[in-house]
Amino acid sequence: MESLYELLQEPFSTADAARPVLGFERGELRVTFQDWREQTVRLLFHDVVGFSWDDGDAAVDPRHRDDASYIVVGSEWLQRHRAVGALPPQEQHHHFKLCFNAAGVLQVLAAGLEILA
Repeated sequence: MESLYELLQEPFSTADAARPVLGFERGELRVTFQDWREQTVRLLFHDVVGFSWDDGDAAVDPRHRDDASYIVVGSEWLQRHRAVGALPPQEQHHHFKLCFNAAGVLQVLAAGLEILA
């Protein structure tokens, strides 16, 4: 199955945002960045089983924009985690892909995403 990219329907933008600061502890990934309006955005990913950062356009796909955020449906990366038993089949995890066109791409396998005040 080929991966599909569904726009993440959240009230933040990664377009022209600064490179994020990442902090990972006890299965939670904290992501903080300045958006194009110089507003601080703080995100918390829950029950993280994997994440990656790629500088520049290394992880950009021609089937999606480089300045938006997505849920990757039919993710091979998520399927590999299930195949090797790193993630039980009943767990409802998602592959999040946040494209920071000015900096790079953050990908996260997590049970959920929370926007912190």
